[in-house]
Amino acid sequence: MHVFKGRATGLSGTGSQWFARNTPGVPGALTADDEFGGLVRLRDTNRDGKADLLASGAGDLLLPGSAGGITSTGASAYNAVPIDGFLQ
Repeated sequence: MHVFKGRATGLSGTGSQWFARNTPGVPGALTADDEFGGLVRLRDTNRDGKADLLASGAGDLLLPGSAGGITSTGASAYNAVPIDGFLQ
């Protein structure tokens, strides 16, 4: 899953981040066709002022937000329920 940074002029690859099941700290095994990142949503789940990344796949994940962007440090599994194609 490739996470791009948004700017006033649009998306930019500068400072973008790449996460996969084999990224250190991301729980779960790397498997073929697990659709990791098939649905994503940014939401401040812990109300610290930083957007956390919710990602679906074969096992849903929460990757915490930090001052530098999304991080795999403290990533955890959770049970997402997509409603109308969006993670709630």
